[in-house]
Amino acid sequence: MNISVILPNYNGANLLQDNLPSLINALNNTSLEYEIIVVDDFSTDDSVKFLNENYPEIKVIKHKENKGFSAACNTGIFKANSEILCITNTDVFFDKDFFKYSITHFENKNTGAVVGVIKNYIDNRDNITHIDTYIIPYFKHGFFRYKNADFAENEKDAKTVLANLGCCFLARKSVLEKLKGFNEIYSPYIWEDTDLGYRMYNSGFKIIFEPQAIAYHKTSSTLKKIKKTKIKIISTRNKFLFFWLNIKSKKEWCFHILFILFSLLFRWLIFDWIYYFGLYNALKSYKYSNKIANQL
Repeated sequence: MNISVILPNYNGANLLQDNLPSLINALNNTSLEYEIIVVDDFSTDDSVKFLNENYPEIKVIKHKENKGFSAACNTGIFKANSEILCITNTDVFFDKDFFKYSITHFENKNTGAVVGVIKNYIDNRDNITHIDTYIIPYFKHGFFRYKNADFAENEKDAKTVLANLGCCFLARKSVLEKLKGFNEIYSPYIWEDTDLGYRMYNSGFKIIFEPQAIAYHKTSSTLKKIKKTKIKIISTRNKFLFFWLNIKSKKEWCFHILFILFSLLFRWLIFDWIYYFGLYNALKSYKYSNKIANQL
């Protein structure tokens, strides 16, 4: 079995230096034939230079402008040569057995993606802040929401789940192509991973949670450089977009509209201008995406 690893990168020279050895070690701990593709999203640091000098075997694709996480991933997805893909961030450190446990699930032809345990840390991998597994969805205050499923360290059994597909996961290229990859309407970041997982799950493909496939994620190593207000506006915008693009239930839509009307009337009392900016930007993005879709 072959695998293509796709790494979207933006100014991640230090992260590549820290984490690429763990990725290569985990791949070499299997019998997999592999290629690594770094999609550089118009970095201004020495990322490309570092790769060319230290990892000439890695394929580097350079964007001529910064397009965001979804676009960088999609570039790699459609350029990859293997049917099995691993999409991961530059701030992810791999346990040596990650691929050993995760790749076997693709023997089932209906497996669309595999996720493992993501241990999020600050400063060093001994300082774990929280663990991401898979998600349990629910609706509240007119929106789709989710909570992270609990994880026991002695858990061994894989299961079919609903999961976010973003930080680090394996997937079939043919399935991602059928789904047209990440929806770039969410660019530059946030909610695109939930959207992809939700669409895959509802398209009938299995998403497998493999608790013995473990990776470590350096918390907010990219987003921490961005102003919190900007992140909140984008997150609010994308929360609206996710609902409008994915939720079909008439009951949930009724609650959604009621809560929007209520919020429009009263959120100014608590000076929550982020809500208004987020909703306005969501309407603009949604209208533009529908215009483009109608032209295709």
